[in-house]
Amino acid sequence: MRNYIQSLTRRSTRISLCLALAASLVWLGVIWQRRERYSLYRDVRDGQRYINLIANAERTCYGRLGRYISPADLEGVSCDNLRQATSETQKAGFSSEIHAEGPHFTVRLIPSSKTRLISLYSDETGNIRFGTRDALATSASPLLH
Repeated sequence: MRNYIQSLTRRSTRISLCLALAASLVWLGVIWQRRERYSLYRDVRDGQRYINLIANAERTCYGRLGRYISPADLEGVSCDNLRQATSETQKAGFSSEIHAEGPHFTVRLIPSSKTRLISLYSDETGNIRFGTRDALATSASPLLH
């Protein structure tokens, strides 16, 4: 009788442990499904990286040519870093609008991927302004700090 009770106790302990493990796995699965798929912080950080990449490429072109350059004027000009920067930006899910005229340039990142929601705007001053997919960033948008 004593062995039978010990056997039942061990069995019920094992069953309880298995049930607790199963409940924990289900709980983790629910949390995993509800996790944040979009990260505003990551989106802004990526946008800053790419807008700075393009702005630095523009500054390099300015140093070589004495003027800023738009993508339409890249033919026959040795500013491959601007070409590369716009290509990397596009692969990251942003399209870029670059306007250059003499000593001034503006660049705006526009989300082209469904995973991107922010829009950024910058010019030769280096200030970055923030917008969204629905309200694109402009020179009048709030500054990003």
